[in-house]
Amino acid sequence: MQDRYAGDIGDFGKFGLLKALLSEGFSLGVNWYKAEPPESERDKDTGTFLHEDGKHKINPKYFVCDEPLAGALREISESDVRSIAQLEQAALLNPGKTVYYHEAISVAGRYQWHNNALETLAPCEIVFLDPDNGLSVKSVGKRSAKSVKYVWDEELSDYLKRGQSVVLYNHRPRKKPETFFPEFKERLLGIEGVQNKPVSVLTCPKGTVRDYFLIAANAEHAIQISSALGKMVSGPWGKMGLCRIEKFEG
Repeated sequence: MQDRYAGDIGDFGKFGLLKALLSEGFSLGVNWYKAEPPESERDKDTGTFLHEDGKHKINPKYFVCDEPLAGALREISESDVRSIAQLEQAALLNPGKTVYYHEAISVAGRYQWHNNALETLAPCEIVFLDPDNGLSVKSVGKRSAKSVKYVWDEELSDYLKRGQSVVLYNHRPRKKPETFFPEFKERLLGIEGVQNKPVSVLTCPKGTVRDYFLIAANAEHAIQISSALGKMVSGPWGKMGLCRIEKFEG
């Protein structure tokens, strides 16, 4: 997640999902995986960073899903300085049930950064991991500047192994669903701690396709997650085409 994307259509679906999980009784941890924009994405003429994903504002027709949330995010997206801090300060999520970790990742300090995140989010029953791109890929090594855009396997595993459920954001690559999901399933099940745990997937297709993989730590959490997703897709979110549940068996 980067400051320049704050308040876009992606955040609308994201916060809608997180609010649905909170309504099921979860205590929530949010790890933004905050990353600074790479120099390669700076406009050579103006010196400013391109907004790319963040250009997708919330269409007024979608306000019916959650008008207070949509209005607050739209205001942030139209402000002069968009930021993760604004998302937190807007109290979009129940402050009594939500813990944020917003330290920026660095390649050199990644190990300590992760340990700090584990400590900060330890009290939470479910933890949301929000990297720019998603789960790590073979083409990007841990020493690469682009590695801050990904969740490492052991980072995901550490939350699961201590009994926390995890919501993993993954930016959909340019692959057909029938190709992508079997490949991602094999990739995900190869991570320690994921095996034999229920996995659900919510897709938010507006702007760019975003998939949220929800890995339940136990049977009770699986029921809560299923209830949250069911209510989303059967209500305005689903009817307006902002989200759908994918078939994905862990």
